[in-house]
Amino acid sequence: MFNWLEKKKFNKIVQENLNELVRFAYARCHDRCLAEDLVQETCLKAYKAYISKTEVIVKPKEWLYRILINTHISHLRKKQIQIVNDFDLNNCELVTFNKVNEDEGLELQKEIIEEDLNLALSKLTLEHREVIYLVDIKGYSF
Repeated sequence: MFNWLEKKKFNKIVQENLNELVRFAYARCHDRCLAEDLVQETCLKAYKAYISKTEVIVKPKEWLYRILINTHISHLRKKQIQIVNDFDLNNCELVTFNKVNEDEGLELQKEIIEEDLNLALSKLTLEHREVIYLVDIKGYSF
C-alpha cells in the first residue's frame, strides 16, 4: 500500500531536483515548453515506478535524470516519425544566467559570455552537450 509517508518522500525527491531537471531538459531540447513537458512526463513515469516499487531507488537524482533522458529519447523517436516544419533551433537559447540587480557592465559581460557559450554549445552534438552539462555544470564525474 502506498501511504502518505511514501508520497511525501516522493514529493521531496521531485521538489529537490525539479529546477535542475528543467534546466537539463532545456539544455537537451532548446525549447522551454518542451522541456517542461518532458519533466512533467518524467515525474509521472517516476511516480508510477515509485508507487509500483518495480525497482530499488538507490540514487534518486540519477534515477530521475535517467528517466528524463529516456523520455527525451522517446520523444525524439516519435518526432522522427512526424514531419514538423515549425521547430526552429536557431532562436533557442541554451544557457541563461540569473540576473540579480548587478551593474550594467557585468550584465553586458554575462550576455557576451552567454552568446559565446550558446554558439559554441550549439555546434556540438546532443551527446557532447549532455556530457558538458552533466560534468561541467552539474559536477558529475565521467
